[in-house]
Amino acid sequence: MNVPRNGDHPNTNKRARGGQKPKSAAQAGGGVRSIGNLVGQLVASRGYASVMTDAAMLESVLAALGPSHSAPDAGTVRVGRLRAGVLQIHVGDSVMLQELNFQKRSILRRLQKDFPDQVHDLRFRILVG
Repeated sequence: MNVPRNGDHPNTNKRARGGQKPKSAAQAGGGVRSIGNLVGQLVASRGYASVMTDAAMLESVLAALGPSHSAPDAGTVRVGRLRAGVLQIHVGDSVMLQELNFQKRSILRRLQKDFPDQVHDLRFRILVG
């Protein structure tokens, strides 16, 4: 004879693991939230904020390089991942990589001015493909 277990029967009071009662919707974070908070979470989850930040960071990098004849254009420089305060910048060739290494301090100062407490170091890499 099949006897339903405690959690299988619809009339039983289901308990979470460890014998604790499940949290209510408000306790579990499912309560009322502001629309601003929800929009912020949506923008972050979809990556829209990342695209805008990448474009702004690229603009800062190009501005730090100035209008010199060796300054790259936006097609040869791309902003990569920002992880633990280290921003990766991808370049088209080794000559550009060397040029950016020479100007690393000025680029980093500009990024720290425009994006305080976000960028602590830079890593330059050559684009593959």
